[in-house]
Parts: sequence; C-alpha cells; structure tokens
Amino acid sequence: MCRPDYFDIVYEINPWMKVCSVSILKAQEQWSNLAQIYQDLEIEVKVIEPNIDFPDMVFATDQGIIKRDIFISGNFRFVERQGESELYKEWLLQNGYIINHTQKDVCFEGGDCVMIGDKMVFGYGFRSDLQAAKEIEKILDIEVIPIKLINDRFYHLDTALFSLNSNTLFYVESAFERKSLELLSEKANLISIDEAEANNFAANSMVTNGHVIMTANNLKMKKDIEDQGYKVIEVDVSEFLKSGGGIHCLTLVLE
Repeated sequence: MCRPDYFDIVYEINPWMKVCSVSILKAQEQWSNLAQIYQDLEIEVKVIEPNIDFPDMVFATDQGIIKRDIFISGNFRFVERQGESELYKEWLLQNGYIINHTQKDVCFEGGDCVMIGDKMVFGYGFRSDLQAAKEIEKILDIEVIPIKLINDRFYHLDTALFSLNSNTLFYVESAFERKSLELLSEKANLISIDEAEANNFAANSMVTNGHVIMTANNLKMKKDIEDQGYKVIEVDVSEFLKSGGGIHCLTLVLE
C-alpha cells in the first residue's frame, strides 16, 4: 500500500474525478482504517513512501501484476501517472522481485487484471491494450482471458469484476461487451451486481481467508456473498471513490 499523504484530485482522467473535491484528512483516516483491517486479519502490510508529484500513487494495484517473484510493471496510458512506475519498480526490485515489462508501445495497467483460480481475466478497451494480454500470458505462463470493457465509468476491470473464488465472479453487466460476458460464463458462475451498488464500487473488493472486505452500503452484494459462506467487512472509502478507486485499487497483493 501507499500512504495517501499527497492524495488529491488535481487532474481529471476518468468520469469520477472532479478537481478539489477530496477531503485529504478524511482520506488519510479511511486509508489507515483499511490498513488496520488487513492487520487485524493477520495480513502483513508493507508500505511504499508516497511522492508529492504523484497524487494517484496511492492506487497501488494499478502499478502492475505480481505472480510468484515476477512483477510485470504497468505502462500507464495517461502521462499524469507514468512517473509512478519507476518508484514502484525500485521498491519491488529492492524487495526481491524480478521486473518485467510489456512492450513500450503497449499500454497496461494492473487494475485490468483479476485472477480466478490459476487463470487471469484481463480487461482491455480503456487503459490497457489487448496486446498486453498476450504478453502477460507468455511472461507468466498462465491462461489469460481477455474481455472488452465498454463503459468508461468502469475503466479498469477491477471496478466491474470481483472474483470471490475460482468458481464465482460478481460482475457489472453494463461494463462489458456481450461476447465477453458469454466467454466469462463458460469459466465461472456469474452473479450480477446491482447498478447502484456497482456505482458504489461494490466490485472493487478484496477477499482473504474467508472474509470479503468491501465498500460500505452494498446490501445486495453483501447478502449474496454471505450466502456463499463468507464474512463481510464493510469499509468507508468514500474519498477514494471520488477519484475512481476503491479498496482493491488501494492494494497491490504481494506473493
């Protein structure tokens, strides 16, 4: 994770962002609460130092994807975020990870990767290029399932798709091309997320050790998850939602 010391909205690169709409103090409190929840679940939280030049650096999962000791670094589409990559690569290199990249002209952001078991679902259309799916598949030697995003409010895959386990995916119907949903239905059981809860970033959740950590006030999805035998922990991350990011966005999973 990255502390939100300099988190703010100073530019607009997705439909959620409005300049100067964030309470920085409240965001810091919400981030600390999320980090404490992880620690209470006996998850070790490692923190990278923030940089004043990169207010979106707090969204750690966008930096790339980690599998075993391999990190495939993101290649951000927007220039405002491109400088974050070097800071994360330096930290990960110092902590024993092998750094890989997609080709220079191929955009890729980690928020477009969602694992289902030993397979990866890869979203393309807004921030990541389809070509990146082929490159990731080759580097990590895993099956990568590319699906097309068509709704710019769900510009990253992890804002529209949540993997509860290897058999169950929660999805936002309006986010995907029809053919992509048909492909997903062949890979896992699909449960639809209510549109209002989708706009409250219900899909941008984390699952660990029988618990799902999710944005507060998503009652239908909470019940659907509890019906599957999981415990739900609700978290207020409303200040980060204003920037188009939630719980999953704030968390880069290390292996």
